[in-house]
This record gives sequence, C-alpha cells and structure tokens, in this order.
Amino acid sequence: MNTIKQYLDQQEAIQLQNRISSFMKDFKIGTLLHKNGIRKRCGVSPLTLFSVIFSLPFEGINFSRGIVRNLNLVFKKDAAYDFLKNPRHNWRKFMLALSAIVVHLAHCSSPVVMVAEDITLSLVDSIMSIAIDMVQTGQRVLRNCSAVTGH
Repeated sequence: MNTIKQYLDQQEAIQLQNRISSFMKDFKIGTLLHKNGIRKRCGVSPLTLFSVIFSLPFEGINFSRGIVRNLNLVFKKDAAYDFLKNPRHNWRKFMLALSAIVVHLAHCSSPVVMVAEDITLSLVDSIMSIAIDMVQTGQRVLRNCSAVTGH
C-alpha cells in the first residue's frame, strides 16, 4: 500500500511540474522576464530562479525549506534573494504584462474590464494569485483581473 501511495505522489508531482512548465511556455514567462529588465547578470538564468520560486506554493513548500535549506538546487539562497530584491527588476511592469496576456488569452466574447486590486502586492503573492485562479478550470474571473460580462 505504501508503494502505491508513493507512486501516486510521484505521478502527482510530475503532473504538477508539467502544468507549471506548460504555464511558463504558454505565457512566455522567459520572454516577459527579459522584456521587463529581469535579465541574467551571472550564474543561473532568471527563468530557472523564477520557475523554482513560482512552484514552491504549489508543492506545499515554504521559501525557507524550498530554497534556503534545499541543497539539491543548482543555485544558493543568495541568488534567489538577489533575484527578488534587485532594484533593477521591474516587477510591476512584468505583472502588468502578464496580466495583459492573461486577459488577452481569456478572450471572452463579451467586454473585459481589468481592475488592479493592489499593484504593490509582493511578487510571489501576485503571481500565485493569478496562477492559482488560472489553474482552476472554467474560471474567467481572476483575483487581480475581473472579467465583466453583460449577462
């Protein structure tokens, strides 16, 4: 029985990684990062850092356990902290560009109105709120972007 549970957990983890990879590819996160000044200075690519940080809440792992204490990563905790705190990275512009893509891809047949609730949300909170709402199938109303229909 324990082997079956391990197998199912492993399959669930693989499916989660596939969904996250698909999200990154579909929304061209690497291109968005680059266009918004989030570029590699040295070491690991911004997309790798972003992907690891982005996937933590989906895996049920906090930042400390997933980044700080994880010795299996190809980067150290300082790289993650520098990535998130770099003053040259335009996270607001990145979030606005990502929100615009989300609204465009939602392509509702009725008019769409985008309402930014709080543009100063932390990076992880903003991205996670959008991603969690997008993962739920059939939803066209996002936490940070509201689709308003005439119905």
